[in-house]
Amino acid sequence: MLKIKSRKLKMKKKGFSLMEAVISVFVVAIGLVATINLVVSGLNHSTDSRDHIIASQLAQEGVELVRNLRDNNWADSTISDSFDGATFPIADNNNLRIDKDSNNVKSQGDKKLYYKNGFYVHDGTGTDTKFQRKIELDFDNPSPGDLTVTSIVIWGGSFPALANCNISNKCVYTQSVLTRWGE
Repeated sequence: MLKIKSRKLKMKKKGFSLMEAVISVFVVAIGLVATINLVVSGLNHSTDSRDHIIASQLAQEGVELVRNLRDNNWADSTISDSFDGATFPIADNNNLRIDKDSNNVKSQGDKKLYYKNGFYVHDGTGTDTKFQRKIELDFDNPSPGDLTVTSIVIWGGSFPALANCNISNKCVYTQSVLTRWGE
């Protein structure tokens, strides 16, 4: 008979050491923190871009509303002046406001905009927003009879001088020259 010798084979177990596991967890944690920071930074930039776009459109809307008043005055046969004093204030031309349903540029009231029924309004009703808009009217500049309309929108802070109105100050403006035409 054959005798089989049995040998116990010694097997070395291979695996990760404690140090290797700690280093792996550290590398993964650094990767996760970097990824989360990138996502948060991207969301912040997206919010800033959205606010800039909204503010730009609100500034353009301010100029267009004033242009609409001028055009309606011209079309109204009972009004002899496109820039009639009833719709365009002669005094206090630097702190004005206007809404989509206004038939004049107003010199009193808050410059803060509220969101109501899909529109931004000054009337104090609706959802509070971070945006404020003011209209500046400069008659006879650049030439007599013309009206320079500047619509300034800010989101956060206070209204800076026009020269300092930029994105870093969270301020945008639109400027247009309206003429007296058809008179």
